[in-house]
Amino acid sequence: MYGAGGYSSNDYDLSVSVFPVFVLPDLVISEIAVDEMGFLSYVIANQSPGVVIGYQDVVNSVEITYPDGTVVELESSVGLVESDFAEPYGESTVDSATLMDAGTYSVTVCADSSEAVLEESEDNNCMTSEFEFAGYESSLPDLSITQVELDDMGSLSYRLDNLDAGYVSDYESVVDSIFITYPDGSLLEVTSTPGLIVSPAFAEGYGYLVMEDVATVIDAGTYSFEVCTDAFGSILESNEDNNCMTSEFEFAGYETEESTDDSGSSSSSSSSSSDAPVYGGGAASSGGGSRYSDSSSSDSEEDVVYGGGAAGEEVVGDEVILSSEEEVCGELPFLDVDGEAPYFDSIYDAWCNGIVHGRTSTSFAPEDLILRGEVAKVVAGVFGYAPIDGLTEVSYVDIDSFEPLAPYIEALTEVGILEGYTDTGMFRPHQAITIDEIKALMRRLVGEDVDLSEYSEDGVHVTRGMFMDFILRYL
Repeated sequence: MYGAGGYSSNDYDLSVSVFPVFVLPDLVISEIAVDEMGFLSYVIANQSPGVVIGYQDVVNSVEITYPDGTVVELESSVGLVESDFAEPYGESTVDSATLMDAGTYSVTVCADSSEAVLEESEDNNCMTSEFEFAGYESSLPDLSITQVELDDMGSLSYRLDNLDAGYVSDYESVVDSIFITYPDGSLLEVTSTPGLIVSPAFAEGYGYLVMEDVATVIDAGTYSFEVCTDAFGSILESNEDNNCMTSEFEFAGYETEESTDDSGSSSSSSSSSSDAPVYGGGAASSGGGSRYSDSSSSDSEEDVVYGGGAAGEEVVGDEVILSSEEEVCGELPFLDVDGEAPYFDSIYDAWCNGIVHGRTSTSFAPEDLILRGEVAKVVAGVFGYAPIDGLTEVSYVDIDSFEPLAPYIEALTEVGILEGYTDTGMFRPHQAITIDEIKALMRRLVGEDVDLSEYSEDGVHVTRGMFMDFILRYL
């Protein structure tokens, strides 16, 4: 039978709609998490087969109730990742905030709080979770510039250390800044991106990275370099006050005169000594000597000039010339060492004997905690252990053989004076040494227990100044 228009009524199944059916997405918060570092994250998921249209406009809200009752509201303008939500049932993890103080936190996260996405259900967008957080103090990283070096070609390098047990999570955002003050007083800022992603050491605590050839200077003269890690404050650290290091170098310029040694090989003069730790150059005095006169040091008192000249010179008339046996150290160059401080004489004597150097050429940092690597060099100098020449291998995985302190650390390790951390194979040269570690070290050196209570304010660590005052008793 045919209806109007000549079509059979059997040609259509009237029970089937001819209009397309749209399946809507359904966004939910499926998980909220806080890790041991206090980093808050959540998972936003689409639990429907419907594709999310307008994913780039999605804004999520985060409400954090702190242990003291304070409520903070945040927005995550995440813009859902197309690769996650262009297909049904996608999900993404979003990093949201960082918790700091220990205590109980309540966190509520709502997906699509801006209602940019039409959903199957608008009533299940929020999730609330409660967390007990232990606090971040013991698990944060501590980024610090520990070495700055200018080689004889004018190439600047520096070492970036993590001095604490926490790992660097947001490594890709780390940007370092270098401020270069030229001999004529002009200033240039250079940025360096360490790319910590390529350094497995930063996946856990106490890692380090050497950044080479970050800048180059050409003209001869005195240069000042201030290197600051994490210049934009992207990384939450246990100590935010030690990110920068300022160093001063005398650079001879590219056109240095070549000299030929006895073997016939040529070498060019350099402004820094490879034997000295590169903590900004320092004052590399060598040999014994004292800042005071000795009756045997000169035939005439007028022949000796105190507070001026360098070791190895003599005095003839008005000219300063001292023999090696008549070394006289000049004025202490460290502007931050008070002449009235109890450790002044010890720092002076250690510097004069080439046992210790400054953190920069004009700063000793006497109130900073002394580090394990620094103690190795000082102990070697005081007790007469020579650094190993031509070092090619080191006993510890976190020290390279070319590092300035490596020959001292390895020399004391070989004779059983120093020990590292056997569980990790590390020495952690840029970690502050503890009182207990110093006591153990001294028992191996002098065969008896020592009392350091008068040299430590907190009973746990010792400052650089007070350690000099303690250890110089054995010189």
